[in-house]
Amino acid sequence: MTMPTNDGDSRRSEIRASLDDARTAFQELLKALAHEDLGLRQSRSDWTVLEAAVHIVSSLERTPALIGALRRGKDYLNVPMPVAEPAKRLITWSLARFATREALARRFDAAHAAIVVVLATIGDEEWARSGRAYGEGTWSVERAFRHQADHVHEHIHQIRLAQQAR
Repeated sequence: MTMPTNDGDSRRSEIRASLDDARTAFQELLKALAHEDLGLRQSRSDWTVLEAAVHIVSSLERTPALIGALRRGKDYLNVPMPVAEPAKRLITWSLARFATREALARRFDAAHAAIVVVLATIGDEEWARSGRAYGEGTWSVERAFRHQADHVHEHIHQIRLAQQAR
């Protein structure tokens, strides 16, 4: 007889699978990008492909701090969007100036591993804990975890559209 899986375990497994899928998709994208692709601009954000990749990795790297704040019921980088967007754009542009696909692949893997470690520590009572984040309203711990894979896939889609438009 097998023991039933509790809700937290199934949620954790589902989130882990989505994070692993996002990792695979991002790594495959990086391998498939030609050097000429890195400077392509995305029509929606006007970011280059390389800037979008840097943004994806930077976002993942901040996730453990985001989760830590939400677990304590604290806000995280909750500044108004008119301030946050230009700042994010400038920081991303600056980081992309010296980024390489190889370094982004390593950084992504390290960020993914750190998120997986944090995911394993979430107690059943913590999924609903929340705070305001990124000027986008209230985020729960669960939403923050689920957002990561969705965010990666969203930008991968935008990068592929930029490649197709070339």
